[in-house]
Amino acid sequence: TLRFGKDNQFGFAARALAGLGYAYGNSMALPFEQLFYAGGANSLRGWHARSVGPGSAPRDSSFTIANQSGDMHLEANVEFRFPVVWKLYGCLFADAGNIWNISGQSSQAGERDIRGVFSVKDMFRTSALDWGLGARLDFDLILVRLDLGFKTYDPLVQKWRGPSSWFAKDGYALHFGIGYPF
Repeated sequence: TLRFGKDNQFGFAARALAGLGYAYGNSMALPFEQLFYAGGANSLRGWHARSVGPGSAPRDSSFTIANQSGDMHLEANVEFRFPVVWKLYGCLFADAGNIWNISGQSSQAGERDIRGVFSVKDMFRTSALDWGLGARLDFDLILVRLDLGFKTYDPLVQKWRGPSSWFAKDGYALHFGIGYPF
């Protein structure tokens, strides 16, 4: 985080995350609680929690609530923070990244699904990108925030989303949080 301006009121914050899990021994896959996920108030804020990835794989419809998870996670976030009035601060942000699997999962027909498998060649094509704006109430002891994120590049359909689709169904996500996202 870099702070600047009068009384250090303006700020620029950035982070990069990388994670990899590997099942070893007699395990065929990582335990559920060790899997990575993307989306939500502290991740890709244009998506709801666990609703993006792995890679360009479609959403698993066997769960009512999104539950996309994978063995590998790469993510980058940037945020410009600025004062608005009194204890209200605003921000502009952009997030990029996704989760992937290390190897393909076999379907019931015995075919391997490689849409969610990490490939350096396809990394950018299967990464999600969003941008948005947020409001923060900073009461010194606690920070309450509200972020509105818009999907800009969707790895599922591998297409850029323009302004006409930002407020369409499934084009944005609204997140409430306590404390800074990073």
